[in-house]
Formats: sequence, C-alpha cells, structure tokens
Amino acid sequence: MEKLKIASIALLALAVQGCQDVDPTSDVLDQSQINEEVVYKDLDWKPIDVKTIDPNARTTNSPYQVELVSAEYITAPESNMAGQTVIFSDRGSKKLDFDFSPIAKLNETPDISYYVDQVRPGTDLDLATKEAAIDRAAATWDGVNCSDFGLYKVDGLPLPIGIVAYELGYPSIPGYIADVNHAGWMPASFFDFLAPNGSQFILGVTFTLLLIDENGEYIDTNGDGKFDVGLREIYYNDNFYWGDGELVDVETIALHEMGHGLSQGHFGKAFIKNKGGIQFAPRAVMNASYTGVQTQIKGTDNGGHCGIWGNWPNN
Repeated sequence: MEKLKIASIALLALAVQGCQDVDPTSDVLDQSQINEEVVYKDLDWKPIDVKTIDPNARTTNSPYQVELVSAEYITAPESNMAGQTVIFSDRGSKKLDFDFSPIAKLNETPDISYYVDQVRPGTDLDLATKEAAIDRAAATWDGVNCSDFGLYKVDGLPLPIGIVAYELGYPSIPGYIADVNHAGWMPASFFDFLAPNGSQFILGVTFTLLLIDENGEYIDTNGDGKFDVGLREIYYNDNFYWGDGELVDVETIALHEMGHGLSQGHFGKAFIKNKGGIQFAPRAVMNASYTGVQTQIKGTDNGGHCGIWGNWPNN
C-alpha cells in the first residue's frame, strides 16, 4: 500500500497554526464541532502471562497476568476525524479508570521506565533520528517541575518486543521490558485492528494493559480508586511520512503518546473547519488530532500531568 502524503498546503497551514494558540472565541467555533467518542470493542483475548525481559534478553515469570483494556489514538489532520479511546473490557463498567501504582510495579520500583524499539524504525527516518526525538519527548515530560517519578530509559535490545503486536500476529516477544514502551513503526494493516481503515488516518496509538490477580480480577493496590496499570505500548504508523521538525513530526507525536503512557487522556474541543481540517480549542499536546509541531508542555497539558503525578509516589 502506498504511503499517504500530506499536501504541502496542509503542512503550511499547520506550521502557521503551530505559532499560535486557538482562540476559543474565534470564528472557528462557528464550524462543525466533533466530539471524541469512546468506542467499545469486543476482544476475545485470554489473560496474558507476563514475562519480564532483562538487559540480556532473558525472561523471568512475573506473579501477574495482564489484560488489554484500552487504546487511545491520534489522527492525521486531513482525515477530519478526531482520535478516539477504544475500550476492550467487557466487565460492565463504562467508566474504567486506571493508573500506575507505586506498589504493584513490574520493575519492582516506584520509578517509571521507558523503552525505545531498536528493530522497527520504519521506512523513512533512520532509527537514531527517531530515537533521539522520542528521548527528547520523554525528557520534556520528565522536566515538568511539579512531578518527580524517576523516569529512566531501559537499554535497547536487537529484538522486536510487544505484547499487542504478538497477539495480532506480528513478530514480537510478548513481555515486559519497561512501563512505557515505544514499540516501533508498524505496517498499515496493524492499525485497521482499531478502526475500519484505521491505517489511513491513525498516526499513533497507546495501548494500556492492566494487571490482574490470580482470580482474574483487576487490582488497586494503593487504594486510589484506579485499577493498576502493568504497562503501556505505543505504536507508530509507517503508512505516513515522518519528519524531524516537519511533516508528521516524530517528537510531537511521541510527546502526545508519552502523555498517554503517563496516564493523560485527550483534551480540547475539536472543530471541522469549512475548508477542511481540524482545529482545537484550546490547542494542546494532548489534542486528539495532529495540529503541527508542539514540543513544549504548558497550560492544560501541564495541569493534567501535575494532577496525576504531583504526589507520586504517595498517590
């Protein structure tokens, strides 16, 4: 399948928009408003045994299993579609809430870890350029003053790692190597699992896998009213052209997906403009569609992050 190519006019519009925030009182509000949907999708997957992967690629059994519970994805601007949250759980709750617990961590420390895939760099930029962009995104979240969650990077291995990729039939080792996993650039077909023709408009997705106990139940070990996250996996769509500060900017999308990896949801009202494309009020990293290069955390993104991580690990 040929890659989609964002028209230069659309990129120019994004570049101009990237220099300014959306004024919620502007005439954009006269356009068609679209609301992010929460989609419920049946998933016939059994609970997954967790094996932790050490720096030497050896695996060790964990006392937990995990279950895929949700996916959050960001969309291309020309699609006129806002990103969505997909809930896979059929446990009867329409308001599942989940976060990491400092007590039940698969790395056995309250510190948060992240990993960058070494074997699925995609077909455009080289691995080093993409990895550096992801590292900058991680450092940006780590640098928010209100929080201290001990973010550290796990060394890369020359192996494809990813539970969701494995379950969908792609070559992968189904294990835990970090809390937040940038699991690489996947072929277009991977994203059709999330939505009809998802390969044509989904840029990236973050999957959340919850810990379950020996009785098959979600757990809340720190009593915060949120089910405990085992890990998150982030995948990027190789059906698009990716750039370093241009096109679909790797750092911007990685910053967005890392936000999901750190438990933030989508934010902002979306509007379809008369001339096409989506505009958000307010403009934020955690908007559900790509609106151009954004590499700083401020405003609502900062507030959402601080609300989640401001008291860590005493949540």
